[in-house]
Amino acid sequence: MEKIGFIGMGRMGAPISKRIGEKFDLASVYNRTESKIPQEMRKIAVKSISEVMNNADIIFMILTDSDASSSVVKEIIRVGSGTKKLIVDMSTISLGQSVENHRSCSSAGIEYLDCPVIGSVPAAETGTLAASCGGSREAFNRIVPALKTFTSRQIYAGDSGKGIGMKLVNNLIMGINMVAVSEGLCLSRELGIGDDVFAEAVQSGGAASKILELKAGKIQNEDFSPQFLLAHQYKDLNYALEEQSRLGIPSFLGSISKSIYSLEMKEHGKDDMSAVSLFYRKKKNE
Repeated sequence: MEKIGFIGMGRMGAPISKRIGEKFDLASVYNRTESKIPQEMRKIAVKSISEVMNNADIIFMILTDSDASSSVVKEIIRVGSGTKKLIVDMSTISLGQSVENHRSCSSAGIEYLDCPVIGSVPAAETGTLAASCGGSREAFNRIVPALKTFTSRQIYAGDSGKGIGMKLVNNLIMGINMVAVSEGLCLSRELGIGDDVFAEAVQSGGAASKILELKAGKIQNEDFSPQFLLAHQYKDLNYALEEQSRLGIPSFLGSISKSIYSLEMKEHGKDDMSAVSLFYRKKKNE
């Protein structure tokens, strides 16, 4: 059985690595801030990326953004050039950075897959995420058994960059949908309709929304404890809009949604993305 290493023990990385370790040989885990590694994982925690590379054949990583991914990939190349290791980058980063990671790893004799996950912390904990993978089909097939420990769907999106590209499309739509739900909810409340009636009625017809299914309770109870950070949704909208601009695609809804998330960043960036629903109440009361 191939040995697996894991880099990035944040809110997503911790439950994902735990599930991998239940079925596979999870040889080592690494996090830049060691204190954030869950207690039960510390027996296999190492102090450097070099140690992860030495201990594993396949290295999964899930990091905050493009800068973090780029930094780790550069260190992987520095310590592991020519080792033919397989890097599975589940981070949501810019398409340009992902393609650059592919290029630089390939030049160094290291295989790289862009394989971001779709879903938030509850799905990571229950093993019901989806994975959208870009890179060689052979490498994708190699990691499918490990992916099945924490995902219910494993999607081969195509060659380099297609996995992260699909994730950005998903999060563009998700971000817009959250704003649409928030606007509809504001009108519903002003009409004196209860939130439970709103959710039931909307989910019964053509306006049914997965994001409403996931976030209705949080919005109704104003429980914005983070599952998927508003700051991360804002970041991902920026990455998606970069690609729309590069390709000459108009972005009306995406740009408006980005502006709304931007206005909520200062107060609610570290809250769940559903906190964007507060925007409409604030604007109405101005």
